[in-house]
Parts: sequence; structure tokens; C-alpha cells
Amino acid sequence: MEETFLIFFFLSSIIFLVSKPKTLLQQSIVFPLLNLGTLALQTICKPIANRLKKEAGVNPRFRQFIINIAQVAGAALVYEVQKNSRGEARKEEKRQEELQEIRRKHAKMENEIEELKRRYQDLSLKIAEEMEEMKQRHHEC
Repeated sequence: MEETFLIFFFLSSIIFLVSKPKTLLQQSIVFPLLNLGTLALQTICKPIANRLKKEAGVNPRFRQFIINIAQVAGAALVYEVQKNSRGEARKEEKRQEELQEIRRKHAKMENEIEELKRRYQDLSLKIAEEMEEMKQRHHEC
């Protein structure tokens, strides 16, 4: 009983550190603790798994119960993976739409810049023509 409490406390501490590593020390401790926690979990689960295998080999009803649990777990896993992939697909679609909008705005800005350049050239030409006319009038006077 005491071992179970210590293991639970140890694993919950690891989960806390992994979920929110704030300091450099905590970040450097996370992976070794995670590895140690994984090893502890494997050590605890191995005798339980052996016991379940032994019971499943002897008792057909228990074996069917374990099979049903495994099927449900497998179905839940497939569901979660599909749900995650749909979410990722939606995120990617949104990113693509945002990228397309940025490209559209960029093309619009390029067109506006080209229009401003054309106007600048027209105005520069008009100013030059008017300056030339002013010089000619000044010389005539």
C-alpha cells in the first residue's frame, strides 16, 4: 500500500513537471524523471500483465472480457487519432486560407505601388514640361 502511494506521488510529480517546466532546472530534470517514471510504470505493470495473461489462459470468460476491453480501447484509439487528424486538417486549411489572403493583399499592394509609380512618372513629366515652359517664358520676357 505504501509503495503504491509513493509511486503515485512520484508519477504525479513527473506529470506536473512535464506539463509546466518553468525554470531551466525543471526543464533539465524533466526527461530523466520521465524516463525513470516510465521504467517504474513498466516495473509495476509487468507482474500485473503476467497475472492477466495467466488468468486469460485459464478462464474463457475472463479472456473474452479482456478481448472486449482491448477492442473498445482500440476503437477509442482509432477514434482519437481520426479526430486529431481532422482537427489538424482544419488547422491546415485555415493556414492555407490565411496564406491565400496574404498573397491576395500582397498582389493588391504591388498593383497599388505600380499605379503610384505611374502617377509619379506622369507628375514628374508634367512638372518638367511646366518648368521648361516657365524657362521659355522667362527668356522671352
